[in-house]
Amino acid sequence: MVEQMIMVMNAHPQVFVDISADNWSVPRPEFNAILKRLAQAGYGKRITFGSDQMVWLDAIPIAIESIVQVFFLMRSQKRDILYNNAARFLRLTPAEIARHYGRISRALTGLLPTRGSPASRGGWPSVSFDPYANRSAL
Repeated sequence: MVEQMIMVMNAHPQVFVDISADNWSVPRPEFNAILKRLAQAGYGKRITFGSDQMVWLDAIPIAIESIVQVFFLMRSQKRDILYNNAARFLRLTPAEIARHYGRISRALTGLLPTRGSPASRGGWPSVSFDPYANRSAL
């Protein structure tokens, strides 16, 4: 399946891939292999996070952790998957990103520590969300 995704993404540069459901319902080794293959193929800027959860909200932290825990992605690639790629795809304004950042920070409190508000970092020079800033293992 991943090879077919890569062929479609190669033929159609406007196509993004959403890893929802796979990030919590597929066995972790299989999910990691899919994610690694997409990243190795050079499509890290076109992978978007999703949970596909409206009923089992407890699966959302599992989905987030599926990205956070992988060793083969750099922090910047993880940030891209978790937020930046979708923000770019949706053409969010800096004001929208700042508003989302506040919501994301509150939602992830205790799960993925954050650096602080955009204002405390001197504004938003580019799309950036760093839920890993205080995690020394990443």
